[in-house]
Amino acid sequence: MEKYPNIVIEKSPESLKYKKLLLKEAGLCEFEDMSEVWDIPFSSKKLAYKTHSIFRFYGKFPPPIARYLIERYTDNNDLILDPMCGSGTSAVEALLMKRQIICADVSPISQLLVNVKCRYIKDKVLIDALREVNKKYNNKSRHIYDITRVPLEDSKIKHWFLPETYKNLLKLLNAIHSLQDEDVRETYLCILINIIRKTSKATSLQGRLFLDVDSAIKEPIDLFNKTAEKIIKSIETLPEDFEPPKFIMQDIRQLKLKSGKPKLIICHPPYFNVYKFSSIFSLELPWLMCDKKSIRQQELREFFKVGKKENVHRYVEDMAAGIKNISQQMKKNTFFALMIGDTRIRGEYIRTTKLLLDSIADCELTLISIAIRRPKFTEASWVASQRRTGSKVGINISDFILVFRKSI
Repeated sequence: MEKYPNIVIEKSPESLKYKKLLLKEAGLCEFEDMSEVWDIPFSSKKLAYKTHSIFRFYGKFPPPIARYLIERYTDNNDLILDPMCGSGTSAVEALLMKRQIICADVSPISQLLVNVKCRYIKDKVLIDALREVNKKYNNKSRHIYDITRVPLEDSKIKHWFLPETYKNLLKLLNAIHSLQDEDVRETYLCILINIIRKTSKATSLQGRLFLDVDSAIKEPIDLFNKTAEKIIKSIETLPEDFEPPKFIMQDIRQLKLKSGKPKLIICHPPYFNVYKFSSIFSLELPWLMCDKKSIRQQELREFFKVGKKENVHRYVEDMAAGIKNISQQMKKNTFFALMIGDTRIRGEYIRTTKLLLDSIADCELTLISIAIRRPKFTEASWVASQRRTGSKVGINISDFILVFRKSI
């Protein structure tokens, strides 16, 4: 049996001291007896097993946490729900552990990632398709499937792409859409959006879009092929019975489960004042023929980098509405695991987790444990707002993993 990175529960005096200080700052001292410190002592490379690394997803849910929760609160063939599935971490881990899972999100990128990360396709099929894409890309004649442009405003094209880059990416998109097999086509669309940011005039070093004209690449085909080879190898490591789980394109506040009752719900939402994914992936979405404005209307009000502490109440209101909606559909004695983070704005600690717990106090959910995840590796996470304090470098805000049991 394959072994995968798992969490380590810290019990050293230093960890216990850290836990006590953090719970005090977060306003969660009353939960000290049910809390513990989790460590994930692995580099990003170690966590990139199977298909977890096929797309750089900012603020990604760590695979060891998903694995630990699934192992602890479910058995084989149990049903899991991830109502804000993001990059599909829970989906991959659930299938590896022989569980069923339903994924939901408001982003087409999430649906694409879940499908590609959870679908086994023989490498020969994908390699043959890569040859076909290259052949049509290099063909000077008109493509059979002709897309003259993607839904990106002219001003945005000029701002974020070199003219040659945009033209060549469009040629790649045309070649991909000419592929007959839908599953293979989705795989190559995933490969394409992988290189959009890297070939554009935007920096790839952090989530927010900043101009970095010198990093732009005029001819993307070499990077496309290199990325394809890497992803094909990742897909080849999947079990041959891997198939994408059911995906529901819906907001957590409106999500309705028409069949099946999950034994475990895993939820890792965007954090307040950190990421708004319609903005972070605003360059990639148009290449999937998606309008970011329609997605934005369904997102939580997390106020991406706005920096106004009073906005936390709107974020908490949206999150509480989503949790209450899901809790009403849970069976008694099932579990809801929520990974969430607090933040700092201009040096002031914002107690997001405490505010949310207060807002769902009337739910039929009983908090049974709190884990504090103290990161040791920078995961392209909170870079600008969380990472630097004077001359010090390092993440200084931890995550909380809250586990609830449905009490009634």
